Amino acid sequence: MTPREKLRDETDSSLKPFTSRELVLHGRPNRAAALFFACVASLHAYIAVHSFGTSHWQGLISATLTACFLTVSILCMLARSQISIRPRQRQIHIRGGIGRLAIDRDTPFSAVRAVRVTLWQSRRGQQSRLEILCNGEEIPCPPTTIPRQQALYLALVMNVHLIKISDDLSGNALVHERLDSARW
Repeated sequence: MTPREKLRDETDSSLKPFTSRELVLHGRPNRAAALFFACVASLHAYIAVHSFGTSHWQGLISATLTACFLTVSILCMLARSQISIRPRQRQIHIRGGIGRLAIDRDTPFSAVRAVRVTLWQSRRGQQSRLEILCNGEEIPCPPTTIPRQQALYLALVMNVHLIKISDDLSGNALVHERLDSARW
């Protein structure tokens, strides 16, 4: 009997059945995009100042582009994403946007095929990426300091396979493991 079946088949009234609380993952702002658009805005601001200084009307175009790129840069810093795993409703709630201007959508657990965690070594230490694989899409999860534990939790709650991809530290070969969550 697997641990999951044991938790479900528990008949002792003193023990509560396995229920899990909602897990909310918050994404960070896209600072790289904000920095890029701010640099492009500063380039256009320089062109606009230079054109106005030499009495050319083309500086108006660069001034307009400066305002547009600054607005996009600020929006990139304000935009947030949120993924909520709701075991009781058996769905994933995805929200992305700025404040009340956000797009919400729900994905049922039945559409989820697997949870994939990718681990690799880089100059900055160990890096990771956690994704929920659904029918026709991959839902990227925000960065975490505990990717293995979070991936295992998601696979157990959604009752799907856990796929672990990592680089082998000894031979730099890619190791791919598919762990069947039903066997745990």
